[in-house]
Amino acid sequence: NWVGSIGVMHAPTGINGALAFGGEDDGGEYIYVKGGWATEFFAIGKTAFSIDYYDGSDFDTEGSESKNYGLHVSQKWDDYGVEGYLGLRWYEFEDNSGIDYADASSVLAGIRWRF
Repeated sequence: NWVGSIGVMHAPTGINGALAFGGEDDGGEYIYVKGGWATEFFAIGKTAFSIDYYDGSDFDTEGSESKNYGLHVSQKWDDYGVEGYLGLRWYEFEDNSGIDYADASSVLAGIRWRF
C-alpha cells in the first residue's frame, strides 16, 4: 500500500486545503481534495466552511469507480467550549458487474463539547 497527504492553511486569511492519495500494489487507488475557509463572522468564535471531493478506482472490484463529495460548515462558541457542525455528502459507485447501484446522500450534524 502507498499513501500520502498534505494540508496547508494560510493563517491571515483562513484559506486552507488538503490533498491525500493512495493505493494498493495489486489494484485500487484514490485521490481526495479539500478546500476551506475559516473566519470569524461572529464574536462568539470561528466559522469554517469546506468542500471536498474523493475519486477512487478499482477498490473491491476491478473496474469500479467510486466518488463522493461534500459541503461542510462548523461554528465554535469559544466561551462554552462548544462546536456545532453540519455536513452534506453525496456518494456514487459503479462497477462492471451489471448491477445498477443507486446514488446516496447523507447529512451529518452534531455538537462537540470540550471540557
